[in-house]
Amino acid sequence: MDVFIQLFGNLLVFVYHCFDRIVIHGYLSALSRPEQVVHFFRQVVGVAAVDKEVLSRRTADYQNWVEAYAHNHGLPINGPRRECARKTTCCPGCAA
Repeated sequence: MDVFIQLFGNLLVFVYHCFDRIVIHGYLSALSRPEQVVHFFRQVVGVAAVDKEVLSRRTADYQNWVEAYAHNHGLPINGPRRECARKTTCCPGCAA
């Protein structure tokens, strides 16, 4: 993948606003069922109940990790343009 990006990186435009779906369906498919999510949080994370606070904390931890990784590797984090936020499709190069 790195070679591909080196060769064609200037031609790529990739925007995906729901990265969690890539992670869950592509890498952590076991977490696609509710009972498996509960098992993960109870057994792996070590919380008794999965509630909004637990999910928010996990999300914040993940976002902090992504930002630190990007910073440490000199990678930019780009969000959608204001006019494109929360839309399925809008303009060339921003289609999700």
